[in-house]
This record gives sequence, C-alpha cells and structure tokens, in this order.
Amino acid sequence: MTDHAANAESQVSGEDSPKVQPPPKRSYARLMAVQAVYSQEFGNRPDMMEVEQVRFFEQQAQGRGQAEDVPKADRAYFRKLVAGVTEKESELDEVIERHLAEGWSLSRLTPVVHAILRVAIYELLMMEEIPAKIIITDYVKITAAFFEESEPRFVNALLDGAAQFYRD
Repeated sequence: MTDHAANAESQVSGEDSPKVQPPPKRSYARLMAVQAVYSQEFGNRPDMMEVEQVRFFEQQAQGRGQAEDVPKADRAYFRKLVAGVTEKESELDEVIERHLAEGWSLSRLTPVVHAILRVAIYELLMMEEIPAKIIITDYVKITAAFFEESEPRFVNALLDGAAQFYRD
C-alpha cells in the first residue's frame, strides 16, 4: 500500500483526525442560553432546551469517537442567563433598541441575532464581575457560528457600544 493510500485509508477510518476541542464551560453555557432564548420565541421551554442541547452534543461526540470530550456546560450559569433574560426581556429589548443604528428597530433583527443580543446584553448589565471584552468576544464567536456576513461585526459594534455606555 502506498503512503498516499494508507493516508487516505486512515482519514476514512477516522485515525489521525484532529480532535475537536470542546468550548470552555461558560462559553458552552452561553451558546446553550442563546439557543434556549431563541427557542422560547417558538414556545419551547428553556429547561427542556438544556436537556436537548446536552443530548445533541453527546450524540455528536459519540459519532466522532470523542464521547469523553463532550462539553460540560456550566449548567447553573446557563439557568441564570435564561432566567435573567426571561425576567428582564422587555428591559433588554429597550437597551438593544437604544443602541441600534438610527432608523433600525428590533423587527429588523433576525430571531437568532435578537436572542444573541438579549443574552449578551443581560450578561453585560448583570454580570459586572466578568470583563466586557470576554463577554463580547464569546458572543461574536457565537454569532460567527451562525452567520458569515456582517452579523458578527454588527453584534460586536452593538455590544461594544453598550459596554462603553453601561460599563465605563
């Protein structure tokens, strides 16, 4: 067997394939919270989203032979984010609206971007012990996981403006 053929065979069998690193616990909790808040818009319960998200990632990891690498979300943090966003939804929307460009309204936001902004703004306002830069970076990464175009830049700009207004 040639080196090329052996290399191709190992790629097909999954040998020597790079391991996908799970996100840090808090980053994963943020992603789950965004998905739960998004799902609430369609009548789903956030507590069931937590269970479903963990199950989804476990199945993905098992399919790659990486079950030991299933991300371990900070579930308490996830619950805190979702409960806080649910409780302060209208206040968060007011903050988001204040930082939108002139002529924009919440109705122009996609449901995913709206969910990302709600959770991120909640965290910026309520979790002052966490540096704004860390919060903004994580939510821009989450946005980039869903969008390739201008949305990550949009989220970054809005969150940066809000952080400067509320944190400085």
